[in-house]
Amino acid sequence: SADSPSNALIVPLAHAIGATPWLAQHDYHFDLCAEQPAGADSQLSSHWWLRGNKIAFESLPVPALGGLHQLANAAASMIAFSLLGKARLNFEHTSAALLDVQLMGRIQRLSGAPQRFVDVAHNPQAAAALAVWAQQHRCGRIDAMCAMYADKDLYGTACELREVVQTWHLAALPPPRGASLEQLQVAVLRASPKTPVTIYPSIAQAWDGACADVAQGGFALGFGSFETVREILRLESAADRLDTGP
Repeated sequence: SADSPSNALIVPLAHAIGATPWLAQHDYHFDLCAEQPAGADSQLSSHWWLRGNKIAFESLPVPALGGLHQLANAAASMIAFSLLGKARLNFEHTSAALLDVQLMGRIQRLSGAPQRFVDVAHNPQAAAALAVWAQQHRCGRIDAMCAMYADKDLYGTACELREVVQTWHLAALPPPRGASLEQLQVAVLRASPKTPVTIYPSIAQAWDGACADVAQGGFALGFGSFETVREILRLESAADRLDTGP
């Protein structure tokens, strides 16, 4: 398990079916490499280490996927692969894979200007990880476009991002599950009463509004649900701005 808050649930279930749980920072360990010497660039370390189940990698590159929570995901994936016992992990091949990995919708940077990102964060935990990433990378002003489902924690999600979002651009997802503009606006204003909020009749218009608001050194962020990101990527593709790679 890469997620310690879930261990209390996972461990008894694993034992009940006769499985052996492997828990992060208990059965295997990982962390960023030691800080750079005094006077060096104070940016976060670009390497990390992993030890467990006969793996002892000391200087792996940080995954290309944004967010330090991706270390936990990468570590769990590597340990799971090693536990299968089918093949041994090779340091060089693993390092190359970490640098090449891509996952649409997870802190995904869109090509061209202005600087734009999308992320499928739709709960407080994912929003918290997104906020940490933004703060660690000193991303500057964020103009956020948000559309969410009503059965999600709208207020809790907005609270996690209130320290990094400078303007909110809100749109509704279709009923019956989509949160209305009123529901979104109430949640955002309650979480961040002094942050400007603009509402729009569609995701397309809200995304255009967020992108038009981008200031020097900042970026537009579209998030709130898989449906929200899917629509933004469709819009970007229709405008021939979506780089889908080779």
